[in-house]
Amino acid sequence: MTFVKGQTGNPRGRPKSLHTLSDRLRKLLSKKMDGKDITYRDAILFALLKAAADGSLGAAAMVFERMEGKVADTHNLNFTGSPEWIEMRTLIVNILRPHPDALQQLGEAIAEQERKLIGHKSS
Repeated sequence: MTFVKGQTGNPRGRPKSLHTLSDRLRKLLSKKMDGKDITYRDAILFALLKAAADGSLGAAAMVFERMEGKVADTHNLNFTGSPEWIEMRTLIVNILRPHPDALQQLGEAIAEQERKLIGHKSS
């Protein structure tokens, strides 16, 4: 077979059996779970939301990043004394109050970041 300008070498396109992994995953996620009236996609979403509500910071971050986008890198900004930051920190602490382990981890992380930011400002 010789090459003909303007004519595809694969007129039938990609064979159906060679779909991408993403295509196959989308198809499987849209199927109903065995014996249940819920798709795998919805079951995973509910599990993620439950984990976030139960105090998983990783799950909460994933949910909010999907909703709001990733938070911009602020390592060069100093906003720890701003009223907005204090209000936001208070709101987060109040939300996490029923989850003492998560609250403690968050408090430690905030304190460490504030120490870094304050140290960075004085440099």
